[in-house]
Amino acid sequence: RAAAKVAAGEDILNAAKTMNAKGDVFRAYPREIKMKLGIRTAEAAIIAGDIKSGIKYLGMLAKEEPRPKEIDQLAFMEGTLKQMQGNFPGAIKAWEEVEKGEHRPSVAKAVLSRTDLQLTKKDIKKKDVIKELENLRFAWRGGEFEFSLLRKLGGLYLDVGEYRKGLRTLRTVVSNFRGNPNAAEITQKMEAAFIDLYLNGAAD
Repeated sequence: RAAAKVAAGEDILNAAKTMNAKGDVFRAYPREIKMKLGIRTAEAAIIAGDIKSGIKYLGMLAKEEPRPKEIDQLAFMEGTLKQMQGNFPGAIKAWEEVEKGEHRPSVAKAVLSRTDLQLTKKDIKKKDVIKELENLRFAWRGGEFEFSLLRKLGGLYLDVGEYRKGLRTLRTVVSNFRGNPNAAEITQKMEAAFIDLYLNGAAD
């Protein structure tokens, strides 16, 4: 049940904690189920903030001779765990390897995570991030990933003064993800941009 909730994006934190606590159950399953459930369990450990368990699960899965697309998923999580440990160069290196892989969702997430970290560390310019995220827009559609991508992209456009593109992108987020609990935050961001444009002189 916890795995199903995590997959569906429902009550993620509590479900992840439950899944992480019971994670060893996948050891005895047939390989196909073991890899799928094991990867989900490692993700749950990361969501729960349990670095030690995340590393343990990745180690268990690495012994199962993972296939290329499975390697991509494990490597993406390895990068996330390194980021959580404060090993930023290691995280970026892991994600760059994922970007050369075959598992499209992991490739897309790796680009978003890498550019986000590089932007935080001021190792990349916002306009360069925009180019990378624009290339990513049609690589993987739907769900929380697309919401996060468009929210990030729209905000970056506003930051560099490209208000038309920024507002258009954020409007797409609000229109396509009305049920998302963070959609109200996007609306507030758009309102703030309008105030900046028309009351604070940015439109001049």
